[in-house]
Amino acid sequence: MATVSNLSDSRLRRIIETSFYGNNVIKVNSLKEAYNLASNSPGTIITDQKIKEPEKYGLPEESKVLLFNDGRILERKGYLRRNYDDEILSKEEYDAEIRELIFQERFRKFYHASVYIGTHREFMVKAHLLIPQGWEGILYNWMLNFQEINEESMEAYDNSLRFKDEGDIFLLGIPDAKQELFPEGLTLFDGDGNAGIISGLNFFAEYKKGTLALAWAIAERNNFIPFHGGQKKYYISKEKSKTALFVGLTGAGKSVLMNHNHRDNLEEEFLHDDALIVSLNNGRSISMEPSYFDKTKDAKFTDAEMEYVLSAQNQSVTLNQENLKIIQGEDSRNDNGRVILAKEAHKNRVLSMSNSPDIIFWLMKDPVLPPVLKVKSPVLSAAFGATLSNIKIKNTDSDLIKETEPLIIQPYANPFRTYHGEKDYIRVQKLITESNIETYILNTGFFMGLEIPKEVSITILDNIISGEGEFTSWNGFSNLEIMEIMGYKAEFSDINYKNYFVTRIRERIDFLKKNAYPQDGINALEKLLSEIV
Repeated sequence: MATVSNLSDSRLRRIIETSFYGNNVIKVNSLKEAYNLASNSPGTIITDQKIKEPEKYGLPEESKVLLFNDGRILERKGYLRRNYDDEILSKEEYDAEIRELIFQERFRKFYHASVYIGTHREFMVKAHLLIPQGWEGILYNWMLNFQEINEESMEAYDNSLRFKDEGDIFLLGIPDAKQELFPEGLTLFDGDGNAGIISGLNFFAEYKKGTLALAWAIAERNNFIPFHGGQKKYYISKEKSKTALFVGLTGAGKSVLMNHNHRDNLEEEFLHDDALIVSLNNGRSISMEPSYFDKTKDAKFTDAEMEYVLSAQNQSVTLNQENLKIIQGEDSRNDNGRVILAKEAHKNRVLSMSNSPDIIFWLMKDPVLPPVLKVKSPVLSAAFGATLSNIKIKNTDSDLIKETEPLIIQPYANPFRTYHGEKDYIRVQKLITESNIETYILNTGFFMGLEIPKEVSITILDNIISGEGEFTSWNGFSNLEIMEIMGYKAEFSDINYKNYFVTRIRERIDFLKKNAYPQDGINALEKLLSEIV
């Protein structure tokens, strides 16, 4: 483990790290140990689905897919997330609350596991999780999701570019904690101190994303841009390729678009569909995780990729004709069923790409946006990325001009940031400019009451990758162009549409102003308003 001087100013880090060294803590040194613990954890279902080539992942021979089911809570609770310096409470108050929680929990047995985050020598950091007995399933899934510490990965880590003045990540998890100040639970992160705590919350993604939040903070400090997104390289010919980065919130369609095979059956390389970083030093893109944490709403466990399931969560089980316990999938028990898939689930999987993306797709849901727009200005593109949006549309009512629910804006689709979003804005703009990246907005939701099905978005994607998409001037905007899609008319001659468009752009401007983003991005959006005819 590593503790270095610049992190010692963080008392929260000191408090959390210290808890790892108690005499009630047992070190879990391998996935094999974690598997055995999870197999015997109360409520675990040991299915009869064998893990393919388990020895490849450090698992025991004849390992089975372990299933862990939650109760009422089946998703992350983002509104419970806090940063150590948010001033909702003082640092002293946070410190006292966490000290007391650790003190009260001292009679329990805890497990300590470690992994590597990052899959290339230019970015590898060590992370530690401490979690109490009874929650071995979370520990096991956490170790599966990231990179196990073994002889091979230790050698890679020893040869990696170790960051000066950065320590390991320490994450304390107490899923069943009851705190008077935080009755619904708490996720608290100190991005500067590389430490965090998750209490009162047992959905696994809290631990996955919490770890990534701290790793992304390290990446940002070392001249990388963290992205909640995925990246894919398309080989158009032996001499030509295009690399596309898809950035969007959960449910925006990242995985759908990335898992789609291009219509011309071009050769492809798949980086990741959820968590990556791009270096501003040399453009290299690096996957943060070797595995995938995928939804199973549209997946049957007889599908080809399900051959590579390592573990499952929130699934129904039944007995087949051979009296074997099988997972059914397709969210037949509850919404948001999940699996962890091995990297082999994608045949053309790579862990890094030496080049920066050629194209960025901002995936949004905003009823005022047509299915696709091309953004020609790096400043305007960075501003749209900083106001990446979603909206809760409850039906396909065609009169969505009366829709009053505001946009849900999440800069660069990253709700896990522990630093000010201005830093991402500046670096995204720099990346687009210096790498001459094409940028597009894909609306994957509804346009003025008309659903934009995935088939439409996929056709648009295929055309852009092949260089066949025709973009023309839209309403005379200097930095926005449109691809005409049959059935989706964006007419500013319609006064209702015009007013609605203005309202939505003003929402974005207000967000940037309220959150102190650079003035040039605000100016770029205000210029759009001035150009409306």
